[in-house]
Amino acid sequence: MFNNSTIAVVVPCYNEEALIAQVIETMPDFVDRIYIVDDNSSDS
Repeated sequence: MFNNSTIAVVVPCYNEEALIAQVIETMPDFVDRIYIVDDNSSDS
């Protein structure tokens, strides 16, 4: 899509243990990096 570019996505999450894997797995192929930011969740 973009030559010599890197696409990064920041995903803020709070108590999303049950859904975060699905979010990562369904990220489009053109996304090069995924940063998950956990805001002191009480789940695992």
